[in-house]
Amino acid sequence: VDDYPYGGGAGMVLKIEPLVAALAAIQEAYPESYLILLSPQGRTFTQTEQISIGDFITMGGEIPALAITDALIRAIPGAIQPESYQQETFQNSQLDFATYTRPEEFAGLKVPAVLLSGNHKEIDK
Repeated sequence: VDDYPYGGGAGMVLKIEPLVAALAAIQEAYPESYLILLSPQGRTFTQTEQISIGDFITMGGEIPALAITDALIRAIPGAIQPESYQQETFQNSQLDFATYTRPEEFAGLKVPAVLLSGNHKEIDK
C-alpha cells in the first residue's frame, strides 16, 4: 500500500500502446532523432548531456521538459541574436549581468541614464 496521497509515488504511468506508436512515428519521420527520457537518476542536463535537471522535485515531468526544450530552442541558429550569447551567464563565467528595475526613480535616487539606454558597450564603460 502506497501512502502517497496523490496517486502513487512511482511517477507518471503512461499507457504503452500510444507511447510506442508515437515514438515509432517520430523515428519514422525523423530517423536521426535522439530519444531522451527524463529521470531523476539521469545525468544532470548541460545542453549536451542527458538528463536530470537537478536535485529537486516537481509535480510532474512537464516543467523539466519545458526547461530542456527552452534550452534546446535557444541553440537553434537564429532563435536568438548571436550577440546575446556573449551575455550568457555560462559563457563568460559571470553569475549574471547587472539587472536594474523600475521605477527609474525611487526614494530620491535616479538610475543613471546610461543604464536605461540598453547600450551594453556604454554600460560596460
